[in-house]
Amino acid sequence: SSIRARALSIASKNTVNIAEIPNSRVCQTLDDALVFAEDVLVAIQDPDLLQRDVNESCRNGHRARSVESAGQMMEERGVKLFLETLCPGATPEDITHLCSLLSREKYHLGDIIWEQGSASNNLKLLVCGSLISSLDDENGATETIYPGSTIGELGLINGTERLTTVKVLSDEAVLYNLSREKWETLIHENPRLAREIDMLVVRYLTHRIQHVSNHILDKRSLPV
Repeated sequence: SSIRARALSIASKNTVNIAEIPNSRVCQTLDDALVFAEDVLVAIQDPDLLQRDVNESCRNGHRARSVESAGQMMEERGVKLFLETLCPGATPEDITHLCSLLSREKYHLGDIIWEQGSASNNLKLLVCGSLISSLDDENGATETIYPGSTIGELGLINGTERLTTVKVLSDEAVLYNLSREKWETLIHENPRLAREIDMLVVRYLTHRIQHVSNHILDKRSLPV
């Protein structure tokens, strides 16, 4: 008979809803063998204790999955909120469609997203964490990128090479990627929505030109 059956006989119990523990088992590792031996001893001493342990493990697993699911839902909601801000002319249906075109990516501190001069084949939306964009020249200018920002939009639309090197500045960073293939599909299937991305590039370029102009004016106004 199985060890579980003998344990039930010793404890004078009726039923325990756990899988039967066989009389012998070949384990792959020493850790597996120790776990098996522990389960056998527990089952002989108190079968209900083993069942309660199984039930608690199931509950903990369910709670962990629930927390993970809630976190994923919050992140997806954050993506939609960022897209609504970046694409003010888009409808809720447009935002949902854009989300369906994005693929989630996760990076860690020091990871290189891309290097200056590399091919531009995607646009990325930063959802969590921070990045640093650096210009590989004698000046070594840098810019920190925060959640809610997109990177690579100009290269994706115009096909230009990457203008800077982008690295992960935080411990972790989550980005949502729009590939060139998805972008070209969007252009053909929904040009009106693709126009929202075009306008995003125009706004970014306008902002950068204004920033540079202000910087030049500030320099000119400095006393000699």
